[in-house]
Amino acid sequence: MEFLKIAIAGNKGGVGKTLVALNLFHAINDLSERACTLVDAHIQVPNLYHYFKKLPKAEEVIVSVRIPEIDMEACTFCGRCVHYCAFDAILMIKDSNYIKVLDDYCTSCGACVYACNDHAISERTEQLGKISVYDLPKGRFIEGRMFAVRPLASPIVIQLNELIADAPVCIIDTPPGNSYPFTEAVRNVDFTLLVTEPGKPGLTNLKDQIKILRNLKLQFAVIINKSMQDNYVIKEYLKKEAVPLLMEIPFKRDYAGLHSKAEILINHDTDLKLQFQQLFQQIVDLKKEAVG
Repeated sequence: MEFLKIAIAGNKGGVGKTLVALNLFHAINDLSERACTLVDAHIQVPNLYHYFKKLPKAEEVIVSVRIPEIDMEACTFCGRCVHYCAFDAILMIKDSNYIKVLDDYCTSCGACVYACNDHAISERTEQLGKISVYDLPKGRFIEGRMFAVRPLASPIVIQLNELIADAPVCIIDTPPGNSYPFTEAVRNVDFTLLVTEPGKPGLTNLKDQIKILRNLKLQFAVIINKSMQDNYVIKEYLKKEAVPLLMEIPFKRDYAGLHSKAEILINHDTDLKLQFQQLFQQIVDLKKEAVG
């Protein structure tokens, strides 16, 4: 398969997204002749860099956005900009001649500038964050990072997607939850691995992301992390919904201890390394079946 982009997703922090992304990345690099790219798309709180002992100097790309500014003297309060804004990012109180751009909700689409017939809206440029590209001895590590935590995160994720467009094999650690940045992170991938925990709480969170991926018509499968004896509920649901369960990572104190010390698990467990390599092969086979 010429290109394969795999997203690692989870509905909340702590389910094991980072663990799966890191170990799958290293397992692929040991198995495949093609270098793999690892992407940290959890741009508000990226953490994959902790798991690299020493990183080379990065090539950095600044991501900027355009934020509208309204000239109160030129504005006639016609409301066209409010009508054209699909994200409710412009607050207008017509009776009080008050109008304001809500920066945190603006997506820099430019619709308000287009809509304004009075030339009352201009745009300023603001640095939103940066992307750091690290060339490793084998493969690449790419990190997206916001300069300040804001709802406007998708421009960084979109630029990350552009940077990895030609990457032959890519692992993407996505933002947790069901946010807009999450959907942007998985929109163009070939396969998504949903990481969940055992029990009913894990199943509740899992159902939300399955619904999103089905709406996007994306291929996906599930990994159960911290697997114990109470996986019955999740397994029954996956069987009923015809969702593949590709791997179970057992709950072990040794794994938790190694991961907390920024260690790669497969470097300490050859059986687990083989399982992650088999996981990659399963994904390749499922993708081939889907393509036909």
